Amino acid sequence: MKRWSLGLYIALLVISVLIIYNSIAELSLSEYGQPGSGLLPFLLAIILAALTLILLFTGEFKNGEGKVFLLPGPAKRLLLAIALILGSGLVFEFLGAPVTVGIMIALWLILLERRRLWIAFLTGGLTGFAVWLVFVVAFKAQLPLGFWTR
Repeated sequence: MKRWSLGLYIALLVISVLIIYNSIAELSLSEYGQPGSGLLPFLLAIILAALTLILLFTGEFKNGEGKVFLLPGPAKRLLLAIALILGSGLVFEFLGAPVTVGIMIALWLILLERRRLWIAFLTGGLTGFAVWLVFVVAFKAQLPLGFWTR
């Protein structure tokens, strides 16, 4: 097993333990017989810990002989995906939910999936429209609609 992968597995286990502890200590797992705010992070942290332990102790990945299931240039693609998600979070209030989701989907398809521009913009536009239609019109959710609606 490579040194960096062992460090990654240990970091994922530490993160899982911290989330589990925080879910139990600070958030509640149950409130008045209903699921509490800490239940979902608790369950997801358990799943993360279990998957990390499986990867850590599986012999296929111990010797480095396992199949490579990562995409080409995984670190670059991962950093670009994280940057897209963080960037969309920063402009979410200013541009509004439908526009932000549409732009993020279009950029994701162009930069990460290498799709044609018209396909990416059509998909992004339809996704933004679907977000507006489902959440704002149908569910009457209080989503930010951007600076032009103020």
